Amino acid sequence: MDDYKKLIEINPDFEGLNNITGTYNFNLDDLNKAIENNPNDDYSYYIRGIVCEYQKFVLNALEDYNKAIQICPDNLDYLLNRANLKSYLNDEKGAIEDYSRMLEIDSTYKFIYKEIALSKYLLKDYQGAIDDCTKFLATEPEINSDDAYRLRGSCKFNLNDLNGALIDVNKAIDEYSKLKHFYWGLIQAYNLRAEIYHKLHKHKKAIKDYTKIIELVPNKAEAYYQRGLYFISIGKKRNACKDLYKSLELGFQDAQNLINDFCK
Repeated sequence: MDDYKKLIEINPDFEGLNNITGTYNFNLDDLNKAIENNPNDDYSYYIRGIVCEYQKFVLNALEDYNKAIQICPDNLDYLLNRANLKSYLNDEKGAIEDYSRMLEIDSTYKFIYKEIALSKYLLKDYQGAIDDCTKFLATEPEINSDDAYRLRGSCKFNLNDLNGALIDVNKAIDEYSKLKHFYWGLIQAYNLRAEIYHKLHKHKKAIKDYTKIIELVPNKAEAYYQRGLYFISIGKKRNACKDLYKSLELGFQDAQNLINDFCK
């Protein structure tokens, strides 16, 4: 409530975050005036950073987060927003520094281990990402465990631990399947499991997973293309060509080369 009081002091017409449009109903001029009147108001810098970020002025947002943290270096919200923005800007090392700083300030913020794991994954530090996913799963087993299992499974896949990857992705799929709403993570998990099955030479199982993806997202061109490839690997030309033509029809141009080589 104190945060909202501060916002209302800056702009009495403040209506908060509009979840439909994804933008703050906030005038930057009001924030600029607030900062001009009080250059050490860390919270105004923070809110202006959020507004700039939603308006896609990301470098301005980063400057404001930097200023807010310079004034108030141990604020977890400030650090989290800056870390997320750094990751968006592909500064994964910088993001890890901010995430790690959050854990130093408050070790109960265990969800941060998954954010660190994702940044390490993007840096191709797969073992480091596995370790942080394991820490997350040990402390936050009921919160986003589906994503953590999928991420850890992907890391194991990249380290060629196919059996370990399969165990994790199966757990991820089980958790995603419990959700009452559709979630893209389930599509990614099926895709990962299909790749694992492909490397294990279990092409029929890979085909089943791509069939599940197509059932969930009927217009996903890449899924038809990949299923077509696996049909080729087991010698089912008619099924393969049907999928490749469908993939091309949906706009996946890479299918044309395979059609020329395999379906003419």
